Amino acid sequence: NGVNVQVNEGEVVALIGANGAGKSTLMMTIFGAPRARAGTITFAGTDITQLPTHEIARMRIAQSPEGRRIFPR
Repeated sequence: NGVNVQVNEGEVVALIGANGAGKSTLMMTIFGAPRARAGTITFAGTDITQLPTHEIARMRIAQSPEGRRIFPR
């Protein structure tokens, strides 16, 4: 339930776990849907926990889901 993650500039991090472990939920919460029920999400020193999703996207934080064919082959 409690999660603390820090990713520093230039780092590449993988989030792995079993099906149903909450990987997608964690990532979607960072992107603003669903909203975090407790705690804060900070990006570059700014609390983005309650920002609208379009403001989060303006900060260049987004998700590219797999298997959706959003890019042509």
